[in-house]
Amino acid sequence: MIAGSGQCTAFFLFCDIRGFSRWMAENQLEARDLLDIYYTAAFRAFGERKERTYHRRVAKLLGDGFFAVHEYDRADSRMFAAVLKALVAAVRSFTADFEARLGDSTIHGKHRLKTSFGLAYGPAVRFAIPGYPLDYISHKINLASRYAGVAAEREVVFEADLLEHMRSLPGANARLEQRELKKMGQVDVGVYQVKL
Repeated sequence: MIAGSGQCTAFFLFCDIRGFSRWMAENQLEARDLLDIYYTAAFRAFGERKERTYHRRVAKLLGDGFFAVHEYDRADSRMFAAVLKALVAAVRSFTADFEARLGDSTIHGKHRLKTSFGLAYGPAVRFAIPGYPLDYISHKINLASRYAGVAAEREVVFEADLLEHMRSLPGANARLEQRELKKMGQVDVGVYQVKL
């Protein structure tokens, strides 16, 4: 169990629905149904918000985005690798579930709705407010969000120093690229294409 507030190290994954704002302008009445599919798939893949464990979980819902976290012990290299592997597997699981449930739905314009992801890792401050799930503060969370913003559909954009770790995963197709990040200019990033 997480003891509550304190310092920690974690992976931070941000997911975004590409084209949501344009879709929403035309299909506002269906937004609730879409987000039900989206959040359900997120909770299935990454864990419920209320869970206070080191297991992966959704930490925050942000409209057409969500932020998932998985803490790890930075002194344990095997745990680092295992957590990264679990997150990549969860991304594939989430993508397959979301796309299947969306495909089975009657939501208009569903073919235009695709997800993208940003992944960062490092130190954070975990804090607990009575009556609310645990939350996190870290510049790495903002970085994960920026990475998701430059990711194409079904892409995970991640910190370049994770490249060798990502390449070592089964079925990995990670590569190094440069992307333009807000307030950061051209930056080397890793890119992983989610294949189902």
